Parts: sequence; structure tokens; C-alpha cells
Amino acid sequence: MEHSEFKWDVENQPRSRISVIAVHSQKGGPGKTTISVNLALEFAKRNKKTLFVDLDIGGGTAQHVFNISKEEIKLTINDI
Repeated sequence: MEHSEFKWDVENQPRSRISVIAVHSQKGGPGKTTISVNLALEFAKRNKKTLFVDLDIGGGTAQHVFNISKEEIKLTINDI
């Protein structure tokens, strides 16, 4: 699928159903992963559909928090 084929009809989506929360800082160690993981877990506990993406190109730590082995990870942000 080419990028131009994908069309997301944002205008016709209920606002209450689409939420994006981004946690960003260029500084290492301020707690981005901790905050992000806890937000994702809290939303999941409240039965909200939740997608957690760790885009740390230096080696994300979220897989350790969620106890995901390296063998289970098929692609990383470095593969894109």
C-alpha cells in the first residue's frame, strides 16, 4: 500500500474516540517511559483501546517494563 492510498477520514470520526498522547523530551532520564507506560496501563484498566509505541531509537526500555523478550520483537523503529 502506498502512502497516497491511505486516507483517514478524521472529520467524520467522533472526537471522543480519537485521542493521542505524546510524551517527548530530548533529555535522557526524565521518566518518559515510566509516565508513558503508566498512562497506557491506566487507560487499558479503564477498558480503553490503547496502543503504546516506544520510538526511542537508542533502544527503547518499554519492552523490559512489559516483559517482552527480544525474540518477540519483529521490527523496531530502526527498521523503518
